Amino acid sequence: MPRRWDYRRMTPDELSTALDRLDMTADELAKHVGSARERVIRCLKGQEDIPPSTFLLCRLWLDVPGALELTRDHTDHFATRRTEEN
Repeated sequence: MPRRWDYRRMTPDELSTALDRLDMTADELAKHVGSARERVIRCLKGQEDIPPSTFLLCRLWLDVPGALELTRDHTDHFATRRTEEN
């Protein structure tokens, strides 16, 4: 299916800066966005586009008081690491 919207993409430098400001690791970002750590690393290296939703989440986490804490609470309650068995 073709994309319906074009977005300005977050750059790898912007993502790296956001993660630094948030004191967030690639592992934690991957957990919050439901992605593999390897994909986050590829995004940070400029090998893969950063999804618009990740750009939005970083802005919310940086600009909206309590947004990151709410995300962490939500992820802690509803995300479980997949294993090869599941």
